[in-house]
Amino acid sequence: MRYGTKFPSLLLLALVAFPASAQEPSTDEEAQSQGAEPENGPLPIVVMGEQETERQVIVGSRIPRKPIFENGPIATSAGTRGLTPGSGMDPAGRYTRSVKRTECVAADERIGEQVACILLAAKEASENEDWLLVRGMLVPVAGNADLNSAERRAASEVLILSARSSGDTLARIEALELLVASGGLSTSETGNALRSLSSLASKTGERAAAMGYLNEAIRVDPNDNRALANLAILQRASGDPAAERTMKRAIVAAETIGKTVPKAWRLFVRE
Repeated sequence: MRYGTKFPSLLLLALVAFPASAQEPSTDEEAQSQGAEPENGPLPIVVMGEQETERQVIVGSRIPRKPIFENGPIATSAGTRGLTPGSGMDPAGRYTRSVKRTECVAADERIGEQVACILLAAKEASENEDWLLVRGMLVPVAGNADLNSAERRAASEVLILSARSSGDTLARIEALELLVASGGLSTSETGNALRSLSSLASKTGERAAAMGYLNEAIRVDPNDNRALANLAILQRASGDPAAERTMKRAIVAAETIGKTVPKAWRLFVRE
């Protein structure tokens, strides 16, 4: 069996919106559920193409056999010798054997065939809702420093989609951390990912981790007004007197680039 699979260009995740009030930070996923769109438009996610299948019967039984996939683009499925008369298989040595070869091509030429095939296999596992298998295939790729950033980013993005579909918050955090570490994100994309990590950490009750992600986003971009505003909210919830100063920085950063400052931000510094 032969597969020819082409992956369209890479896509990614959702942005984190301005907090509407002085509460926990909100994400663009929540904003979209209320009809709002991310400020900078949706970022990409990996989208797989359709596979073209060509079957070749070699010899032997017509009994269908489930393929056994190994690590790599070559997969084989071998029948067994017949044990009863009339089975259609000769116990003297003739048996059914089929060889299956998979070829995968990514639209991004930086993604090699081996990684493209793993992405395809992970997509199929995801369609079967085998989340543990998806993670087992993609975490080693996303965390492999010997691969290039495009390959690591692609694996991380599929992991994010899988974790989101499975509803596993901790798996989403892991996938986002791998995405940030891939080295394939722009400054703005890194900020988006770190703000999403902060929101997820807040949902799990890990306030210190949430603040750590926001501080990292501000380190990457000192004028990230959304990260500054969300950090101010968490600082106030923690009793940190620096909260008002941080929110003032957020207001100045937003005004500098011509953005409308939410009313809640100004009320925050007047309380």
